[in-house]
Amino acid sequence: RSTEKKRLEQRKKNALKLFPQRAKIFCDLINDVANKSHLSFDTLFKQIHDYLIAVRTDLKRKEHDAKLLTSAFIWAYEDGTLQNPHFITTDWTDICKNKPKLYSFVTSCLPKNCLKISFVIDCVS
Repeated sequence: RSTEKKRLEQRKKNALKLFPQRAKIFCDLINDVANKSHLSFDTLFKQIHDYLIAVRTDLKRKEHDAKLLTSAFIWAYEDGTLQNPHFITTDWTDICKNKPKLYSFVTSCLPKNCLKISFVIDCVS
């Protein structure tokens, strides 16, 4: 049983390593979705950005994270054709750990939150 558990954990770690490697192949083809013209963008961006700066554990800038999250939340809310939209990330510390607070910012700016944040390792079975 313990050997199987170790194998499963190693499989998850390997999948987590492969995710950014495979994503790099498509990075040049992907354009960020930016909903800067949405009425709630500036307010939501500022709340998310200020919070990420306040709770950060490293010295990295958080503008990109805040922009991606804000745009994803707005996109999920505005596009009714999306079924079960997810924001999948490898950033546990800044994003996944702070989901409840991020969701509270969204519901203060938009009528409802339509986006689920998921940690990539939790998506690997």
